[in-house]
Amino acid sequence: SVLLTRVEVSEDDPAFQNPTKYIGPVYNQSQAECLRAEKKWQFKADGNYFRRVVPSPQPQRIVECQAIRALISLDHLVICNGGGGVPVIDRADGYHGIEAV
Repeated sequence: SVLLTRVEVSEDDPAFQNPTKYIGPVYNQSQAECLRAEKKWQFKADGNYFRRVVPSPQPQRIVECQAIRALISLDHLVICNGGGGVPVIDRADGYHGIEAV
């Protein structure tokens, strides 16, 4: 069984105040400034270029943990958590994906 795995993180995690994980391609300063204004992305210098940065909050729990345990108890081969899972925040109306790694 293959499961898309979500990892709950806290909206109050301090990592959201200082994103440090580089993602995506490199941009020159002009491109980075345009994308910052257009998409509200955050950038940091990476050598002579700029790269987008996202937070890396501490995982709180694996949302699908009970399903994973149930499948294992039924002798399924379970494939899950590739890359650490999709970061989500639990709100009153359900889980919401968040840009983080």
